Amino acid sequence: MAIKDIENKLDSTLADNKSNWQTKAEWREANKAWLRHSRQIALKINKALKAQGLTQKQLAERLEVSPQQVSKLLKGTENMTLETIAKLELALEVTLIGEHVYAEAVEV
Repeated sequence: MAIKDIENKLDSTLADNKSNWQTKAEWREANKAWLRHSRQIALKINKALKAQGLTQKQLAERLEVSPQQVSKLLKGTENMTLETIAKLELALEVTLIGEHVYAEAVEV
């Protein structure tokens, strides 16, 4: 195989496999405020699961969602609705967004 053929092969292979790390990094930077909250909630969910000896599958059954959806929530990158957070709190019998939220709202 000639060097020119190898260069063409490499060029075509590399063109199809462009990395999108920069796009992902820009997205994380633009969304870092809510991602921080999502990670904190995911950590609390994981702690509750461990403390109660529950599996992700069991939580999914309680929430009436797929295990894949629970997996997404536990990654800490889902933009959860208040409805989802409330369902998780009921299913796990824990507080995920704390009473301090209400106290701060009264002070404002």
